[in-house]
Amino acid sequence: MNKTMQMISTTALATVLFVSPVAAFSDTEGHEHDDAISALEEEGVISGLGNGEYHPDVSLTYAQAATLLAQGLPLPSNFMADSSSWYAEAMNTLEFNHLDLEGLNPSDPMTREAFGSLLFDAVGKTGNYPLTKQFIVINDAEEATEAYAGNLQGLLISGIAELDKDGNFYPQREITRGEAAKWLYEAREYIQRYADAPGQVGSVEVREEAVAEENEDDMKQVTFTVQAPTAGFSLEVEDVQYEDGTALVTLALIAPPEDRAQAQVITDVSVTEDIQSDAAVKVDELKTP
Repeated sequence: MNKTMQMISTTALATVLFVSPVAAFSDTEGHEHDDAISALEEEGVISGLGNGEYHPDVSLTYAQAATLLAQGLPLPSNFMADSSSWYAEAMNTLEFNHLDLEGLNPSDPMTREAFGSLLFDAVGKTGNYPLTKQFIVINDAEEATEAYAGNLQGLLISGIAELDKDGNFYPQREITRGEAAKWLYEAREYIQRYADAPGQVGSVEVREEAVAEENEDDMKQVTFTVQAPTAGFSLEVEDVQYEDGTALVTLALIAPPEDRAQAQVITDVSVTEDIQSDAAVKVDELKTP
């Protein structure tokens, strides 16, 4: 069945319409992930294993995963050295983006939780994307590695991956090449969805604490709260000016360090400032990154 898909360019996040009337590979026709595989092949992200075959039900190796992410996501790279290894440039790209797979055997198969966590971290390197605040119940969560738990939630909340009809994720199961292609396709769709509409900063909430009668400083504490597009942001009071009985407050939203992975969830950040108790409070400016 024909399906129109929005695709993301491997070199730029430009939208292209693609119609897939036939399978890109001889062994993917009728496969549950054929549409995603064909779309990625059309964009030059994947090329199969030769002889016109993709082997969608074969386990994905770490080397193949690195190549998928390096070719399928807009990750910067400084690769310059020559190497006889076909996956060396991809591994270097991941290392350059602090997605290091050092110490792992490139030919070993990846689990669903390992690839899912790596994919979600890689998506986070391409920009800040909002996620709704929610918790998805995973019936087989006890089988997951604790270090991957946060990323797996993000993977599910973003719609990049989904649970089966029984609410299971199968974290320890080896991920297939077909599943990995599907998740990568959805990750590219997710990035494109926000490429031209980055996470918005919410309005400022102002909360004043009651002034105690014994307060000799004649000051009140005022808390300012802003909804940031991801975790890792901080809020600062940059300036307070008093005019005609009003405290004019300038706030600054500080972005997280670029070299640190952040949970892609909408997060409230707050700061508290002492304000003259008899002054009205007005946020004069909110500076954003």
